[in-house]
Amino acid sequence: MKKSRILLSTALIMALSASSVYAHPGRTDSNGGHTCRTNCTERWGLEYGEYHYHNGGSSSSSNSSSSSSSSSSSAVKKSGPSVKEIAAQKAKKAQQEKEAAAKKAKQIAQAEQDGYADGLKDGYNGTSNISTSKYQGAYNKGYKKGFAKGELKLSNAKNKACRAGYAAAQKTKSAVVPAAYQTNTTLSAAFLQGFERYTIDVEKQKYYDMGYKDSFTMDKYKEPNLNNENRIRWYKEGFDAGKKAQVA
Repeated sequence: MKKSRILLSTALIMALSASSVYAHPGRTDSNGGHTCRTNCTERWGLEYGEYHYHNGGSSSSSNSSSSSSSSSSSAVKKSGPSVKEIAAQKAKKAQQEKEAAAKKAKQIAQAEQDGYADGLKDGYNGTSNISTSKYQGAYNKGYKKGFAKGELKLSNAKNKACRAGYAAAQKTKSAVVPAAYQTNTTLSAAFLQGFERYTIDVEKQKYYDMGYKDSFTMDKYKEPNLNNENRIRWYKEGFDAGKKAQVA
């Protein structure tokens, strides 16, 4: 009997010793486990924050759980662009379209300016050489405006050159085209035309006056022997004018 009590006491002491070895502070949850927070590695052989069971169940680290959760969150984020990224992409596309439209408008305006410049030059020179352009419609529009302006400019320049030739003929009998008109054949011709017109006017006036004077000494018109149709015509014009003056 005494021997049995000794054995029972020994077994109880060993059980209490084993319990003290594996037990540590902290209450267990409904699953029979909890997270280690005190003397985990030094005393209990666990990692700090490790969740474990006292009934032999498997343990897991809250750090691992946190890492897994973070990875899952990252995977969700990478599945598609964010609202901010989508807005940035739309803004970038809108800016690119705006810049492309501005560039096109600038090119169209330049094509019209080029057409105007070419038309102005051709209109002034009396030629027509329409070039090709990426924006042909705009170029043609400018060319038409420029050509009309060039023609008007040429017409004014021709009149000026003609008057210059007429004035030069009053001072000299030699027709020398000034350098300002030599580069343009139309203006050069206009200068010579003005020079010749003065010569003709002088000659016309000469025979007109001759006919006018003879009308006062001749009863009837008699064609003069001038061997030139223009001179004869001018003479008769003067003769007829003289006769009318006498009747009046």
